[in-house]
Amino acid sequence: MDEAAVPVFFSLLFPAGLLLFGLFVAVLLFAMRRRPQPGTGMRLTEPRSDGSRGLVGGTWNAMIHGNDLTGALGVTLGAEAGRLELSEGILSFIPADAEVAAWAVPCAQLGVGRGVIGPVRLVGPTWTIHCTVSHERINRFSRNTMKTLREQGYAKEFVAALQAYGAHPA
Repeated sequence: MDEAAVPVFFSLLFPAGLLLFGLFVAVLLFAMRRRPQPGTGMRLTEPRSDGSRGLVGGTWNAMIHGNDLTGALGVTLGAEAGRLELSEGILSFIPADAEVAAWAVPCAQLGVGRGVIGPVRLVGPTWTIHCTVSHERINRFSRNTMKTLREQGYAKEFVAALQAYGAHPA
């Protein structure tokens, strides 16, 4: 390169880098502000006279993992996709391509827990499973860090809903 071309090269490099950085920030903001899919999450009753609201139930997209190490880590390969429905104190799992629930259990017979990061742990009368819950579609073959962070809030909501119907900490 001759000496006159070097400043021109760097003067073009800076705007290109600035443009790429701006694009990165725009994608990041879009991912963080994305709204959940409608119709999922907790459903509440109409406000009462004292201003409080009671829990009716809810629906969460779910990925059911096993009780092994991969399940505890939230690995989605081999997990079963579907939705968890909470209605009148009964939690049921409906697989993705099914019309009827694969299983249903009263919340009073459930233990529920969650770590800082990772799936929710459900402990039933004779079984333990790990599940990822979300208002959004759950990625099966790829990771999305922003979505994973939002799923922690959905998990907190899910655990609170189960405990409101009598599930005990596990």
